[in-house]
Amino acid sequence: MKTQELKEKLHNYIETAEEKKLKAIYTMVEEEIEETDNCWEDEVFIAELERREKEYLNGTAKTYTFKETLAGVNEVIKKVKAEKIMLTLKFLEDAGIEFQETVEWYETRSLD
Repeated sequence: MKTQELKEKLHNYIETAEEKKLKAIYTMVEEEIEETDNCWEDEVFIAELERREKEYLNGTAKTYTFKETLAGVNEVIKKVKAEKIMLTLKFLEDAGIEFQETVEWYETRSLD
């Protein structure tokens, strides 16, 4: 079952569950809920946000334009594609499959 389907089923169940069962479910996940709900009470988290805000406002923070961010994302995509190609070639080699034509095709193929 996929995550989204699980969430929907649990949500529907919780909407109609008896109080006793709701309390039991809540007890199982209470600590995790408290951890995620209290980030604004976390002094270390708040201090880090304030430090970053101060750096941004005084101009010392390293920031990126949308264009720079997009270029960085594209570089990561290229690396992932190249890694996928290398893993495919390694698989073929390990399987003892002739792959010279495949190598030539990948070498001439644009990674864009």
